[in-house]
Amino acid sequence: MKKEMLLVSLLLIITHSFSGQITCALADTPPVGEEVTISWVSFYSKPNLDSYYEITVTWTDSEGTHSQTYPGWCADSGVYVASSPYQAILIPSNDLPDEEQVYSDDEQWCKINYLMNQWSAKAYSGASWVDIQQVIWYYADTGYVINSVPPKVADTTTVWSIIADVEANAPEECDYPEYAIISVPKENPANHQLIFFMIPEIPLGTIGAFLSMFSAYMIKRRKLT
Repeated sequence: MKKEMLLVSLLLIITHSFSGQITCALADTPPVGEEVTISWVSFYSKPNLDSYYEITVTWTDSEGTHSQTYPGWCADSGVYVASSPYQAILIPSNDLPDEEQVYSDDEQWCKINYLMNQWSAKAYSGASWVDIQQVIWYYADTGYVINSVPPKVADTTTVWSIIADVEANAPEECDYPEYAIISVPKENPANHQLIFFMIPEIPLGTIGAFLSMFSAYMIKRRKLT
């Protein structure tokens, strides 16, 4: 019993220490800051997509080769995308380096992150991915005019209502449950379109809280048996 209580106490300390401060990526997620292979297909060749791109990220580590597929989005309306597949470095949009880079020249990533989290939570009833892509370009390309670039014609009323929500509610900090992971092509990054996708993260405090509750349950269960 003493050992079990000690375990619960330690887990509570971990929860208190880390809650809201440190996060860990979900299992088998691409490594940021390292080289990966990006393969993509767009809605032009796969019309049933619910995003501009479907991208597959492939990387190799000490455990072998891994591959994950994500809905992908375009952050540069007037630049050509690198041919698929291409080598890229993954950069987290909520932790960009201070120096000016091709991936942070005019993109408003905090607002884009807010937008994508709202979209993931199905907050924009009636909106389509086409509407969302137009809003992304509005915040990714300075001076972008809604519906000036395909893929398809978005609903202008819906687009502007989403922009109004972002303007009113997007916080200044970029820390969200999900944030954009930008794939920066290794070759000629300034001449290629930026594709990004979202990776959810779990606060370590949340994990600690779950383990604490689980341990307490097991102790109670043992008492009853």
